[in-house]
Order: sequence, then C-alpha cells, then structure tokens
Amino acid sequence: MNDLPSGAVVGTGSPRRSAQLTGLRPDLQTAELRGNVETRLRKVLDGEVDAAILAEAGLARLGRADAIEQRLDPEQMVPAPGQGALAVEARSGSAAAGLAATIDDPALRPLLIAERNLLAETGAGCRSALGALATREFGQIRFQAFVADDRGARHAVVHGRSPDEVVSEARKELGL
Repeated sequence: MNDLPSGAVVGTGSPRRSAQLTGLRPDLQTAELRGNVETRLRKVLDGEVDAAILAEAGLARLGRADAIEQRLDPEQMVPAPGQGALAVEARSGSAAAGLAATIDDPALRPLLIAERNLLAETGAGCRSALGALATREFGQIRFQAFVADDRGARHAVVHGRSPDEVVSEARKELGL
C-alpha cells in the first residue's frame, strides 16, 4: 500500500476495510472486489485493480501467503468483531461438548464478548463498516473500535475491567 501511486485502485469486498483504507490513504480509490481468493488475486494480476486487501489467514490457509506484499497491523486496520474466533456448538453433555471444552480459553472469552457486544448493540452486520479488537493490557481490557457511517469515520481506544464497561465507553467515544 505504501508503494501505490496516488489514484491507484484497491479492491476489497469489505466496507470496513474500504473505509479504513480511505482514512490511511485518501488519495487511493477503492473498488468492490468479489469472488474467491484466486479470482481476487487474478483481478490484481490482470490489472482490473492495482492491489487488493485480503485476510492473511485466508491466504495462508490456501497456501497463497506468497501473494502478500504488505501486512496491515490492527492499529491501521481494525479487524471485524470476533475475527479469528472459532465457535463450536454441541449438545450439552455430549462427547463433542467435552472436546470443545478442551479448546476453550476462559481468559479470552471476555475479549470476544466485548467485540460481539459492540456488534450486537450497534445492530451492525457483515456489510457494516465496524471493527473491534479487544486485547489484554496491564490487567485490563484494551478495546479498539472503528466505525464509519454517514457521520464519517471514527476510532476509539478505551480501557476497562469488563466487556460492558469497554463497550459503553467505546460507544460514547464513537458517538453511537
């Protein structure tokens, strides 16, 4: 992204990524980019777009990490709420529930709850320009949130002890 000339066209299928890219590089153009990973990469190679923003996890899973030219850290591109979380649903008391319990991490649960609560409380969906990332910092929850709507793009970074506390503070800072 840093090497792209002014006016370059960057494809993405995500309104959240598009809005954040515009904040990072207002001189770039964004374009809707649909299709599977190979289709999206081909559109870059064919010159339909100058670059594409894709999830690193998806590229790695498909053995296409070689296509990564630049990584954007969460300070630049706040991920979608719950990004990277794995949900397992199983009947209570079943062998599957017991197996799922072995991979559960109770320390991470409040972080995921904070991200999902912001999503639920705003009514946002997968086509919304909303990002959230909760991490642990100095014994508290560090909650980073991003939203873009008709009032513009806004970021917030707040700290608190509980998911409810950080979501409430982030909503205030974001004006939601």
